[in-house]
Amino acid sequence: GWEMNVLKDGENEFYRQAKHMTHLNTWQWVKFMMFSSFPRLAKILRIRLFDQMTTDFMREAVRIVIEQREKNNVVRPDLIHLLMQARDQKLKFGDFDRESEVNTVEEVSYTPNWTHDDFVSQCAVFLFGGLDTVTNIASFMAHELAINQHVQVKLREEIESILNDRDGQSVTYEDIHSMVYLDQVLTETLRKWPQAIFIDRVCTKPYDLNVDGRVISLKQGDTIWIPALPMHRDPRYFSDPEVFDPDRFAPDRRDDLGDFVLMAFGIGPRLCLGNRFALMEIKTMFFWLLTKFELTRSDKTQHPPKLGKSLMIPEVKDGYWLNLKLRK
Repeated sequence: GWEMNVLKDGENEFYRQAKHMTHLNTWQWVKFMMFSSFPRLAKILRIRLFDQMTTDFMREAVRIVIEQREKNNVVRPDLIHLLMQARDQKLKFGDFDRESEVNTVEEVSYTPNWTHDDFVSQCAVFLFGGLDTVTNIASFMAHELAINQHVQVKLREEIESILNDRDGQSVTYEDIHSMVYLDQVLTETLRKWPQAIFIDRVCTKPYDLNVDGRVISLKQGDTIWIPALPMHRDPRYFSDPEVFDPDRFAPDRRDDLGDFVLMAFGIGPRLCLGNRFALMEIKTMFFWLLTKFELTRSDKTQHPPKLGKSLMIPEVKDGYWLNLKLRK
């Protein structure tokens, strides 16, 4: 594998290339939209989202990791291992049962025709979809906690309750997963600042959609764009949408929310495959951050934050400015 150590080595080549991949300019976002909406045309025009240097680097990085694992019989529970299993017809694919809301697993018998670029593409998608989004969600959550001190105090009380219950023992995955208010704070952050401002789905069968008495006929193969951000800020679904209120997701109020109005990670069987990892990553970070520090406004803090001109992801124009005060 690769030894990153990015916190100590900010000039790490992999880190630099990853930043280059995930920080897209306006023209790259336009090309991204073309890939999503007109994939055949993008292929005919030979449009490239990433430059040749970044593409070559990712190809070589993935090749080295695969060769090392095959040579040394290395097995790790990660994306590369799953892709290698798929290539070797050893992967079990899950199916989602809508009625019982459980995942069932079955063997598949088809023979995948994997190329090296297929490996690279899947790894790039995973990296592209998870690096900036997690950073932005955590940054918006820190901003809201600094602005809404009463929320931060209540969240810290829940954290201290967990620490007291553990009585010096290590905090576990189950402990963090059980934290109700932490989940509410993060969910409210995702509502107010969703990283997927729209969601696209392909219609699988003809369907007539009734919208205020007007029938819209959808054909199989039609692409449907769902505006997640406007729905999250719509007072018909969320009262006082500009107010940061984690209690709107309290257990006794969740049933009052409409179906399919919260779409921070997509919706249905094809929702973001990394959502559980991302949520636990952010929850763990804030658990330990608020144990040691208080988040407060600085002289440079802008509220509401001024967003940049990104076409796809809400980002603060001049960065996130907060104070970290060490707790006694």
